Amino acid sequence: MARKPSPKPEQLYVRSVRTRVTEKVYQRLQYMVSEGDCNSVGEAARRILSGDKIAIFYVDNSLNVPMQRLVEIRQELRDIGVNINQVTRYFNSSTGSDKKLFHSLNVLERYQQVNERVDELLEIVKALSKKWLQK
Repeated sequence: MARKPSPKPEQLYVRSVRTRVTEKVYQRLQYMVSEGDCNSVGEAARRILSGDKIAIFYVDNSLNVPMQRLVEIRQELRDIGVNINQVTRYFNSSTGSDKKLFHSLNVLERYQQVNERVDELLEIVKALSKKWLQK
């Protein structure tokens, strides 16, 4: 079965251009393939020859530590919230005033932990905003 004809025949690659390049130039083309949006060395060369843009993607590793800490804080806040819900359930099911006082102090302690985590979170966000929102 034959292949269907292209709807845009003017965009088909019908001419072959062969060239030799130095090792340094070839390594640059390989870099464009590995870090950019080109799929092959030939595509990178075609884009350079035709003047098209090549997008190179950079990874900023300086954010790995703060982002990891943000993920940890999120998990800690979730765990504290679960604990608060459990203590609240025990509080509502308790009949004695001594037990209710104990559970309320327990909830107060959990809310203090939330306050500490939120303060830490705000410090991280403040540092990130200084880095990324500078003029």
